[in-house]
Amino acid sequence: MNRGTLTTGVVVIGAGLAGLTAAYELRARGVDVLVLESADRPGGRMSSDRAHGFVVDRGAQFVSTGYERLMPLLRRLGLADELVPTSTRAGFVRDGEIVTVSPANPATFVTAGLLPAGAALRAGAGFARTGPRLRRRALHDLAQWQDLDTRSGDGWSRAVFGDVFTDRVMDAMVSGFYFQNVAGNSAALPAILTGFTARRAATMALRRGLGAVTEALAERAPLLLETPALEVREAGGGVEVATPDRTIAAGAAVIATPGPAAARLLPGSPDSGLLSTPYSSTILVALRYGPRWRSRRLDGVYGVLVPVTELRTVAAIGVESGKARALVPEGELLNVMLSESAASRLRDAGDDTVIEHTLDELAALVPEARSQVTGATVHRWSAALPWTPVGQAARVAAYRESVAAAAPRVILAGDYLGLPFTDSVVHTSQWAAAQALRLVSPRTG
Repeated sequence: MNRGTLTTGVVVIGAGLAGLTAAYELRARGVDVLVLESADRPGGRMSSDRAHGFVVDRGAQFVSTGYERLMPLLRRLGLADELVPTSTRAGFVRDGEIVTVSPANPATFVTAGLLPAGAALRAGAGFARTGPRLRRRALHDLAQWQDLDTRSGDGWSRAVFGDVFTDRVMDAMVSGFYFQNVAGNSAALPAILTGFTARRAATMALRRGLGAVTEALAERAPLLLETPALEVREAGGGVEVATPDRTIAAGAAVIATPGPAAARLLPGSPDSGLLSTPYSSTILVALRYGPRWRSRRLDGVYGVLVPVTELRTVAAIGVESGKARALVPEGELLNVMLSESAASRLRDAGDDTVIEHTLDELAALVPEARSQVTGATVHRWSAALPWTPVGQAARVAAYRESVAAAAPRVILAGDYLGLPFTDSVVHTSQWAAAQALRLVSPRTG
């Protein structure tokens, strides 16, 4: 049943971090906003489930003190006091075994057997040459990395750090963080990861899970859940968004969905190059363990990363007690993230099958993994994170220039306009909100 037309200043499509941040910034400047979300809950890929005393981060897993846009936003939302540092110990898979290192102490990469001494010296020399320069750049803004946008990330990493470091460390980070490989991304991505290392950025968690961020944002925005946008069109000096039961009329629209969903809303768009940005996929399997469960291999570790050369099913393991003890009241919670190939292979499999496949490989790395499992949940992300292919920085810069010149009523926001981490998402959303502000007037009175 069509309930007529709702009118607002700006309609935001998508209630993940991108859309909710854009709405928050617009409302902070006095603009009427309405957020549409097709799902039955806000948060998208930055949301948390709370059950049996455990907190499961369903998508995004951590934040960084090196984040220049997200950290100020957390302070504005009153969430800064919830930040807690994760364990500084990390695991890497080498020849089928987990080896533990302390990234703050590069010597441990050698003593743990992850890197030969010569390879570590080669990587250290490359870091000394490039790190100080990269740390000063805007790590959240892909458009500012066009100088590294014309070559493969694999070639750049091998030239700077050498083959062994690239295969065992850099590829493991890109695989474990983003379910991708260095070769499929431009040099901008590994260079930006190097910049974070040079900043000595610390990994942080939130006591109530990262979903606390999108929950706080959602509390501050008018939101229609289970309301998918079916069509977006410019009309009469504004925009109209068709939904199943009403039309939304607004002065501007911010489309803050993953690229594939935005492409469906804008067929034939001149921005098709951006909208066709490829995404990696993953499945997150959260495994809960009983109060007496222990694993020597995971003791004191937060994350375990699996390089591409070792990949089968598991890409990364999050040891949640090492992230924040508040997330795990007793026992242990392992957030196991599957590789893109495994996610594709298991796409149509039932949850029980996914859990069994996950436990099979996890047990090869952590033999205790099959004991004392008290429960498991499965979260599937067909569009988990955008790749950063060669030419993407130039495409993003060109899109921003076109918006500045033409002032379109429909504005894109989201991770494919930046980089595959939350700080960049916040940046693209704040940029989109600023563009919408050029088109609508704040409310008065």
